[in-house]
Amino acid sequence: MPRRAFTLIELLVVIAIIAMLISILLPAIGRARGTAQAVICQQRNAQLGLATGLYANDHAGRIWPVVRQGWAQRYTWARIWQPQTQDFRPGPVFSYLEYAGETLACPTNRRRSLTGERMANLDRLGEDHELDFDFTMVDGVQGARIDLSRTLYYYDRTREGVPMRPGLRDYARGEGLQFLTAFRSMPVFVEESAYFHNSSISDGMWGNNDQFSARHNGAGHYTMIDGSVGVMRDATGESEEVFNRATDLTAAQVYALIPGRHDTTLRYRSVYFEGLAAGWRHGWIDQAR
Repeated sequence: MPRRAFTLIELLVVIAIIAMLISILLPAIGRARGTAQAVICQQRNAQLGLATGLYANDHAGRIWPVVRQGWAQRYTWARIWQPQTQDFRPGPVFSYLEYAGETLACPTNRRRSLTGERMANLDRLGEDHELDFDFTMVDGVQGARIDLSRTLYYYDRTREGVPMRPGLRDYARGEGLQFLTAFRSMPVFVEESAYFHNSSISDGMWGNNDQFSARHNGAGHYTMIDGSVGVMRDATGESEEVFNRATDLTAAQVYALIPGRHDTTLRYRSVYFEGLAAGWRHGWIDQAR
């Protein structure tokens, strides 16, 4: 008997079914991939937290410096710049993370800048990255003792009725204290947004107008001083790409309760601006409660 071939209509039906299955499966595969990358990113934050604790154990119980300047070098947790030679060399984190170059990369961003401009100074073994790190250290907490309990707060934009524009140096007078939300533990490292400002000022510091990344389905990770990892969601307003002081949570809107102030409202102070006023004195944050 002669073999019956598929008709054109049958072939088109099969192709349509395959296309429909692909259209259904691809988003699910993409979501699964994004979930896996978020889990890996969280694990890398945890490794960074462990390294921070190991450093503190070797340095009188205090965590890394975020910036320390001297006549011979500018010293941070991640790298050391020597002005005389205009040369960078790895900072202390490389002594506490066996694969620091990999650990400091979010698997979603992979240490890429927005412009493709190469700003990495610490690549070794022929690696090809544009940034030295996707995670940066909270400016105001340098030198914190790991055995003290301090509570930091952030201006929670997700609450109903939240005022649009909080104070910068002092918390908004007469309003807003009810819109402060406490971190479960003090944040030390933040998965920083590539838009503000990790792709333009790759300094390893998180302060002033720097923001959380939203690359994990609208969320970014942060590492706490106890080594645990938190997730910050909905911190970038309508778009991560557009800076809007009225809707975006910035590093300047992270607060500490500073003793010695007469007015209760004014005792809540911006960790960034207080640290700046203290000249980034190592361990100043230990005065907070």
